[in-house]
Amino acid sequence: MGITEATLIGALWVTSYRSVQEQTDASPHFTSIGHHVSQEGVAVSPDLMASGTACYGDALIVEGEGVRVVNDVMHPRLQQSVDLWVDSYKEEKRIGKSKKKVWVLRSPTRYCNKKDRSK
Repeated sequence: MGITEATLIGALWVTSYRSVQEQTDASPHFTSIGHHVSQEGVAVSPDLMASGTACYGDALIVEGEGVRVVNDVMHPRLQQSVDLWVDSYKEEKRIGKSKKKVWVLRSPTRYCNKKDRSK
């Protein structure tokens, strides 16, 4: 069974981050599930993960930014947000912080909890 249609999540806060310790944790080049950061990945706020709205492995279509695969989770204080990894300060400033429409393509191999990854 493949991915067949995108579902609008809504207008979410879109921000960006770089691989610097001030913006991440002690392992700034790796996501919460051990993937190397890349421009193909995206972090989602914990509320989206907990509700099953967007889970690891799902593809998100971010208005004006393209398609990214969920491979990380943001800090617990954040809600209704996605965070795009970028490789430069210039790109980080271009993205800024704004509300954009976000759609989800649910993966048949998605999981919403790191503990469920091996299932």
